[in-house]
Amino acid sequence: MKIGLPEADVRHLRAFVAIVDAGGFSQAQPLLNLSQSTISNQISNLEENLGFTLCDRGRGGFRLTKKGEVVYHSAVKLLNMLDDFREDMSGLKKIMLGRLRVGILHGLEIGYLPRLMTAFEHYKIEAPEVALDISFASQSELEHRLIKNNLDLVIGLPPLNDDFYAETIGIQEQVLVVAKEHPLEGKTSLCAQNIVEYPVVYSDTFGDEERSMLPASRNVINVSDLAGKIAILCALPAIGYLPEQLLAKHLAGRLVPLALPGTAFKTRVTLFRRRTRGNRLLRKFLEIIRSE
Repeated sequence: MKIGLPEADVRHLRAFVAIVDAGGFSQAQPLLNLSQSTISNQISNLEENLGFTLCDRGRGGFRLTKKGEVVYHSAVKLLNMLDDFREDMSGLKKIMLGRLRVGILHGLEIGYLPRLMTAFEHYKIEAPEVALDISFASQSELEHRLIKNNLDLVIGLPPLNDDFYAETIGIQEQVLVVAKEHPLEGKTSLCAQNIVEYPVVYSDTFGDEERSMLPASRNVINVSDLAGKIAILCALPAIGYLPEQLLAKHLAGRLVPLALPGTAFKTRVTLFRRRTRGNRLLRKFLEIIRSE
């Protein structure tokens, strides 16, 4: 690479790190909010500047070259140092600059966590120059990225890793629902055997908890996102869990609770981070959300 580090190269390095963390070009698209052709062009430009190939991206799938592995680890260190430098310089000017990297559990209905949404709103008022980088992924992926210092904090389920500091920011109740005009809609005195003949829609996010509440079934539909789950529940004579707040405010008239006692359950939504003091941007956000 030429002497010096133009902003374009920094941008391309950030894209490269995001691609590696996500496991490929297509997987990184939602994180970068760029088209695959734009991402590909950025990596090609980076490779041209460096003078060697960073990754193989043919039919065999995405794979780093030996030199690409070295560049990845060096880039992570460099980008973290740049972010720390910008934070230190902004502190001298008594303003906050930089990025706060927030990972959110895919399928979590954050719109019904008023404490979190208010904190985001107040944070942008108090730190308008800070970019909020929000990405969505599975619980395991979020914890992995947090350990690797590619996220500052995570909003998700309680982590199993003791290396994280976690605090509860909300409770969501999950209720069993069916579509209007479903054969079970409006029926009372139901038991578990009444539902075994209907498809059950499970989510990737809460699948284990959902399965523990219902009888075993082979007629299962697994979905990865909330919108897909709602669409299937509205279109098929299926049953599945949804957040009670979502059902009451936006889906009344389309989906209704199923009168099957003992099937509702609560999920504890937590904010967790590494057991470190954290940078100034993170500390400010924690200060705001704890005051809500």
